[in-house]
This record gives sequence, structure tokens and C-alpha cells, in this order.
Amino acid sequence: MLKYIHDSCDCQFVVQGTLSLEFLDQVPQLDALIVPISGGGLTSGRVIGAKAKNPAIRVFVAEPKGADDAAQSKSMWKTHKLEPVIRDLVDVVITAEDEEILEATRYRYRILKVVIEPSAAIGLVAVLSDNFKENLVSGCSQNVGIVLSGGNADLDVLFE
Repeated sequence: MLKYIHDSCDCQFVVQGTLSLEFLDQVPQLDALIVPISGGGLTSGRVIGAKAKNPAIRVFVAEPKGADDAAQSKSMWKTHKLEPVIRDLVDVVITAEDEEILEATRYRYRILKVVIEPSAAIGLVAVLSDNFKENLVSGCSQNVGIVLSGGNADLDVLFE
């Protein structure tokens, strides 16, 4: 099963955490959550909310390879522009190439008719990646949720 919630409100930390709580209320059997990461604030709230509701849930964060601060920090197990919450509570960081991200954005629009920012499509890229499929942590994940945030996309540019 694959389910998503579109979050267009990047308001407060409380909202960030309640997105995960709402997700788990709607899909209590969710055992993995894919969250895009940038600066770490939104992701921290979502991770805390998810782990508070279900401590066993596996949380994956996804980011572009060209901006892989979280992946570098997680692999070195020290904070290098990485929120300690993410370092301590995120299970795996998955990176993706720009072209994969753009293709996932196009795919999401063509199939589901949902407009998302390319940075939000990275969750879909992550769950379809070999890294996710081959990772021991994700091997047990049957019910995967993907957080999509942001709808600021220029469709003319996207489809060129």
C-alpha cells in the first residue's frame, strides 16, 4: 500500500508534527515514512510526530545528491548542518539525482494529477530507488507513506 498526504502549509513546528500524527491516524498500520529534507526544521517536526505516535516506524529522509548534507552527516554520525533530532531518529537518508527528481515530479502530475515541487517528489524517487528496496531497514516495510510538501511548480518549465 502506498499513501500520501499533501502538506501545503509549512507553518509552525506544531503543524509539522501533526502532519505525521494525522498520517498515522489515517493509516495506523504505516510502518515506514518517507520525508523530504532541506534545512531540517520541517523534517524534525515530522520525525518527532511519527516516532511519538509509533516508536517502531522507520523514517527515511530523502535529499538531492547535489545537496546531501544530511546523508554526509548521518554517515559520519556527527552534526554537519544536521539537526540532532534527524541524526538520532531518522533511520536512513536516501539521495537522488536531479533528473530522477524531475521525472518523479512529471510522473506524479501525469498519474495522480497532483502538482508538487520537484523537491517534494524526492520521496517518490526514494521509495522507488534500489537503495530503498535493498536496504535491510526497508525490507520489512509493507505500508509506506510519502510526505509531499509544496505546490510551487512552473509546469511550463517542468515539461520542457
